[in-house]
Amino acid sequence: MDSDASDMCASDKYAFARYGRFWAVYDPAGGLVCVTVYKKGATEVIRRLSPDQSPPQPAPSPPPQKVAGGRAPRPYDPYQ
Repeated sequence: MDSDASDMCASDKYAFARYGRFWAVYDPAGGLVCVTVYKKGATEVIRRLSPDQSPPQPAPSPPPQKVAGGRAPRPYDPYQ
């Protein structure tokens, strides 16, 4: 654990520090950006806000399911 709440960890322009039992992310001007429960969440916010990082890629969609007979299952229709 970190020993001092005023000890700020910086990455490029954004910084995070303890905020009670949570973690706060600050912008370069010292303004509060967000408060997270976990330190990993604060580092992820900083990673996503950093301009040198590429935007996160969406998760790939799963391939369509096939059932016996080679046809994809029909979507659920409650009025059928």
